[in-house]
Amino acid sequence: MSRRRTIGLAIAVVLLVAGGAFLWALPELIRRQAVTQIPKITGRAASIGEIGLNVFTGRLVVKTFRLAERDTQKAYVEFERLEARWSWPSLLAAHIRLKDVTLVSPTVQLARTGSGEFNFSDLLGLIPPADPKAKPSRWKFTMERLGLVLGSIVIRDEAVSPPAPWRSQGLTIKAGDLT
Repeated sequence: MSRRRTIGLAIAVVLLVAGGAFLWALPELIRRQAVTQIPKITGRAASIGEIGLNVFTGRLVVKTFRLAERDTQKAYVEFERLEARWSWPSLLAAHIRLKDVTLVSPTVQLARTGSGEFNFSDLLGLIPPADPKAKPSRWKFTMERLGLVLGSIVIRDEAVSPPAPWRSQGLTIKAGDLT
């Protein structure tokens, strides 16, 4: 074998190994980045247990997510598992197409903390107002199947004495063809 062919083969092997190592480490890099950036953006503590990602099949799994209340002792939103599958080819046509999204055991804690104040009021302030002069995006978004399994909503009215709690558990929702 010629020297040039040997060097080319060695470079190909190194690139293949480096690419494989990057794909293997990518879920943990995404998890660390999310756990770092979410608190910076929201001002609330966040944790993610594990992320599974397969870029070849277009599959993402997020396990044990938790976003805290302003007071970090309580969870505002948490879920056991989020599974999503997407279509790579649709991206070529400026179309984000989620084939399947399933959220397992989510819990949302909603609370009225005062007159016109809620435990999510600070998060609503993070949403920028719509620009009426902005051109419509050419991107289209479709969710083929959406499932929510064993969801819970806890509503507390802390603005009254004694505080009044309400709880809805075991919510299961299936929806499809949302564009």
